[in-house]
Amino acid sequence: MNNIKYADNIDNLPMAEYQPSHQEMQIMDTLFKPENKKAINNIMDEFRDYAFIAIIFALFSSPFIDTYITKYIPSNNPYFVLALKTFAFIIITWLVQNRSLFTS
Repeated sequence: MNNIKYADNIDNLPMAEYQPSHQEMQIMDTLFKPENKKAINNIMDEFRDYAFIAIIFALFSSPFIDTYITKYIPSNNPYFVLALKTFAFIIITWLVQNRSLFTS
């Protein structure tokens, strides 16, 4: 068979030589309680949404998009291009934040 190693053996990983403090144990207990799992998942979902929105914003801020827009919609007015990009950004942001409306 295939002898490719995809991960380290857990027995060979380094371990801390000290016992966790009481405060560290409380943090771990709080983070990994079953009732907190949903809150952590919500935080991660929100982070993913904002990261995607930031990428879209950075993409729309690039001059490449201006060139692409003016190639297909001829306009010498920079405010028209800005308005079009703003409208597209608002629509994409709304779709990302309300994607649950489109999934079952």
